[in-house]
Amino acid sequence: MNKAFKKPDLNLPRFAQKQISLIDADFLKRFAEKNPDMPKLSIREFKTVIRKFNIEVTERVIENRDGVELPQRMGYLFIGCCQRPKKENIDFGKSIKYGVKVIHSNIGSDSYLGKIFYSNYASRYTFPNRELWQFKPARLFSRTVAKTFPDYWQTYIVVDSKKKISKLIEDQIKKRRSKFLIEKSLVNYNEFDV
Repeated sequence: MNKAFKKPDLNLPRFAQKQISLIDADFLKRFAEKNPDMPKLSIREFKTVIRKFNIEVTERVIENRDGVELPQRMGYLFIGCCQRPKKENIDFGKSIKYGVKVIHSNIGSDSYLGKIFYSNYASRYTFPNRELWQFKPARLFSRTVAKTFPDYWQTYIVVDSKKKISKLIEDQIKKRRSKFLIEKSLVNYNEFDV
């Protein structure tokens, strides 16, 4: 039996998290000092380069089932399938439209959710204060994943909520490395050469 849905009051005061841009003139100056061989860029050009890099990473993560290693050994990104949470995930748009509480059912992906995972706990990502790092995807990244996940959800790794992500990533890296070594050894293989 469906309960009547109480529409939220949109006129109440809201909390907006203050956004701070880390890419400013000081950052660009420090970057130029660290990388003197790089061409001089304006802030607009620098932000364009970062945006294009983010788009490239987004496309690679979505296309690659096993995820992507970030440059400078900063960590590992991949998309995983997770079971729907036990708490209710209310679809506010449909609930307001129909007047009853409507729950997101994720029918298109067989009740699985798509999540973007970041980890830097694999043994090769050792840098100071790595446990303090956090990954927050750009809006474009999260929206692109949300749009493409229902179509490709079967290709992504199913993540068990009771397993550690670092263990899952280590297994993926080992599989990829062994596959590379096998392919490398087969290049020069000749079964008739004794």
